[in-house]
Amino acid sequence: MIGACLLLAAPLAAQGTGAVSESIRARVNALQLSDGAATVLAVPLQTGSLLSRFYAGRNYQPAWTDPNRAGALLQAIRASRQDGLEPRDYLIEPLERLEPFALALTTSPTLRADFDLLATEALIRLWSSLTVGKVDPTTLDTTWHIPPPPLPPNAAGTIEALATSDTLALAVAALAPRHPLYLRLRNDLAQYRALESAGGWESIDRGPNIEEGDVDARIPSLRRRLAATGDLDSAAAADSGETFMPPLTAALTQFQARHGLYPDGVLGPRTIAELNVPVSARIETLRINLERGRWVLRELGSTFVAVNIAGFESYFVRNDTLVWRAPSIVGQPFRQTPEFRATMTYLVVNPTWTVPQLLLDEDVFPAVRRDSTYLATHAMRVLDWQGNAIDPATIDWHWYRGRSFPYRIVQAPGGSNPLGRIKFMFPNPYAVYLHDTPARALFRKPQRTFSSGCIRVEHPMALAELLLEGSPWTPAALDSLVAAGAEQTIPLPRGVPVVLLYWTAWSAEDGTINFRSDVYHRDAAVLRALDAPFDFRSP
Repeated sequence: MIGACLLLAAPLAAQGTGAVSESIRARVNALQLSDGAATVLAVPLQTGSLLSRFYAGRNYQPAWTDPNRAGALLQAIRASRQDGLEPRDYLIEPLERLEPFALALTTSPTLRADFDLLATEALIRLWSSLTVGKVDPTTLDTTWHIPPPPLPPNAAGTIEALATSDTLALAVAALAPRHPLYLRLRNDLAQYRALESAGGWESIDRGPNIEEGDVDARIPSLRRRLAATGDLDSAAAADSGETFMPPLTAALTQFQARHGLYPDGVLGPRTIAELNVPVSARIETLRINLERGRWVLRELGSTFVAVNIAGFESYFVRNDTLVWRAPSIVGQPFRQTPEFRATMTYLVVNPTWTVPQLLLDEDVFPAVRRDSTYLATHAMRVLDWQGNAIDPATIDWHWYRGRSFPYRIVQAPGGSNPLGRIKFMFPNPYAVYLHDTPARALFRKPQRTFSSGCIRVEHPMALAELLLEGSPWTPAALDSLVAAGAEQTIPLPRGVPVVLLYWTAWSAEDGTINFRSDVYHRDAAVLRALDAPFDFRSP
């Protein structure tokens, strides 16, 4: 199809475009009068305001008279599939139908105008999707609190620069985030699509648990399954026996670690369930997380603290280098940790803990009603809002609910304080923060949804030392402060961005592909919106 256009001797910008320009002007005027409800060849022009400004800025001259540039646009649309998008959203079908003859001088000006308008509509749609994502996350989650990138000061000029670029396909590809996490996800998507084209992988039959040394008829199938995703090398995969050998244990352990399972090297029901997830479902998960990347990765910068809620891990990246990583505990499914961005400005050593309103009703009040010594046993005091102590015996605990309780319940620093030795503060509407915990055994659990929304992190003092580098607070000074037991607030030398995200797929720096369970059931809504008919979202 592109070859047919290349038969033309030269771009047609100056060859009979006057009537095409008048047709475009009429269509754009009609679009403005119809309040954005106009269609071209039954395709709604959703980008109306921006499309109108684009054509007004070029005096309604057609933009797609050069066959090479039109072909490059089609190439860019087809390539959108590499980003987990669907070319149909960017009008690939009508453009491919029109492209072989739409630019010919013998074609009617109306049809040439149709092609021009559809091509510009497609480019604006693609620009929008690659810049901020196809889906608006605020329509999926009312607590989403990460603003999109700001509008470019001259969006019509941005589209003009793309449309007239001599390297249009490359210019469009460069719109997507260039963050390493995003680029690795694109590579993973290509890899899993290649696996799908090759037939995917076979399923493993259910049965008794099997481990190293066992003999089982399912062993050859397990070996082939692990070889398909690169967990088992080709030499070990060539073994046709039915004995569970050490290389298979190592491969299965790696698979379990990549999928958030307990890495014991035993083939049990949960591991079988993960092995049997079809490649098509893994591809959907990769597409979902590429979309999440388009929502947030462009604005991360080179230094930040990140929490992967679904992956139960936290990270500190400084100057594009990972300097701290720790297992983390996040909110229970009925007390979910939200996704948002904020700035960490200070930390508190030996923090007191003020019981949140929700926990008053669900945890503390019922406990006090059962046991009048509960507060004293847990080093908790009742304070009024001026900080004065209130005798718990004077309170009718059956009368109040969290919203009506006129006091605060505060737990002193110490071994039973749920905030542990330190908390990291970044003001936000959810009163969510990172903190230590005395319940460190929970970090060994593969699925760590145990908190009330805040993020408990392992090795918190190592993070504090990194954040306080360049300040008087040396590691020894911090240790002394912790040992003293008194609460103290320490401002950070500089604010550090914090972003809480929800990733169910990602690749590590070594290329290892990881998948995690969708513990908050957020993926399905993203996938439905990705696969739904296109709905223009302006950056």
